[in-house]
Order: sequence, then C-alpha cells, then structure tokens
Amino acid sequence: METKSQKSIAPLILGICGAIFSLPSFLCTSCVSALLSASNEKSAKAAGGFILIMGIIQLIGGIVGGVLSLSKTKVAGIIFVASSIIALIALFATLFSNIFVWIVLILYVIAAIICFVQKA
Repeated sequence: METKSQKSIAPLILGICGAIFSLPSFLCTSCVSALLSASNEKSAKAAGGFILIMGIIQLIGGIVGGVLSLSKTKVAGIIFVASSIIALIALFATLFSNIFVWIVLILYVIAAIICFVQKA
C-alpha cells in the first residue's frame, strides 16, 4: 500500500500573508516619498517610484509563489527566494525602518524553506 505524501498549505498561507503585509509597506513608503517630492527633490521622486515597483513585485511574487506551492514546490521556493531578495533590497532602501518589510521578508524566507524541504 502506497501512502501519498500531502503537501503543506503553509507556503500558500505565508505567501498570502506576505502579500497582504507588503501592501501597506509600499503604499505608505510611496506616499511619504510623494510628500517629500513636493519639495522638488528628484531623488525623492525616484525613490518613491523604486519602492512602488519593488512592492508590486513583492506582492505578485508572494501570491504566485503561494499558489504554485500547491503544485510545483521548487518553483514556488525560487519565487519566494526572489521575492525575499527584493524585500531585502527594499529594506536597505528604507534604511531598515519599515516594520512591514521585515515581516514580509521573514514570511517569504520561511515559505521558501518550507517549499524546499517538502517532498515532491
């Protein structure tokens, strides 16, 4: 009798939670940089656009990685690692001050570890 190994839904839940936490992170940071750009600082406009793009990529990566974790765990793990690297870059860009980016980074790293540890 063969026993079928079940896949954990933890990466799916962690990916969705990470996507939810990345939303206020990049929206708030983009709004603050938009307020700073009112002083005609070109660097604030560029930083706001950069953080916005990084946040959207994190959001999409978390959702896609979570959904793929149910069928293709290795691909989902790679997506979570890429999203974690993007979250780390965003963390450097905000000078380690954004708590939401910390949460997203931790959730995506845990999800990637679970994806790589699971058996296909």
